[in-house]
Amino acid sequence: MSDKTKVDLFRSIHKTTPGFEHGPIVDDKAVIGVLYPDFEIRDLGRGKTRAADVETFTGDGGVKMVRTGGGTSLFDKAFALPGGTKFWYCFKIPTDTIIPDSLKVRFTDKNERFKANHYQIEVKTGTMSVDAMKGALDNMARNAIVRLVELGDIKPSVLVH
Repeated sequence: MSDKTKVDLFRSIHKTTPGFEHGPIVDDKAVIGVLYPDFEIRDLGRGKTRAADVETFTGDGGVKMVRTGGGTSLFDKAFALPGGTKFWYCFKIPTDTIIPDSLKVRFTDKNERFKANHYQIEVKTGTMSVDAMKGALDNMARNAIVRLVELGDIKPSVLVH
């Protein structure tokens, strides 16, 4: 049986992130990639870079792999990052969202600067391909949407019978 989230969690997405021009939810669906970590070093401009969130390596047959230990950052408070709603979108993962079996949500620490607890979504054990991790993260985002609908936080525009 799959684990579920124990608290409401929030993923921050900078409003300038390509693909998120209309927010993290479009037409009642999570935007693909909303829960992806940075798999590579990211250029922030002005000579600054941001380290990758996960450690990747090339596996058998040239398959790009990721190790457990790093992952997608989440907070237990919406808009925890500096600038709030002016600079960030927030994707809510409500309590009792099903976590795919290949992933885990781990509390990492209390972030005093942001006055929020930090969690991350990471590979449950060992390694997995980057593509498999992306698929599992997209499934978790869909699970969050299902939970948001169950809670009445999202009113689906189209109901399937």
